[in-house]
Amino acid sequence: MGQRVIRVTIWTALVMCLVPPIADAATREKARAQAAPQSPEARYQSCRAQAFRKFGWHHGSQVVLYTTFMIEQADYCMRNGGRL
Repeated sequence: MGQRVIRVTIWTALVMCLVPPIADAATREKARAQAAPQSPEARYQSCRAQAFRKFGWHHGSQVVLYTTFMIEQADYCMRNGGRL
């Protein structure tokens, strides 16, 4: 009887630990499914911002990224409909 209670408790704890990441994944999918900005200029700015968020690194108070790499990623994002 005691071992069964322990197993159920452990199983419940494991399930509860897995629920928040599933909810976060659903939230990320909703954000990804949102429409990209419609004008090409706004979409390009959004793609640049995505590239800096994903690949940039901090150098003092600035976030930096190699220029050629940023352009490649922004172009890829434009071709991919505004998603990096």
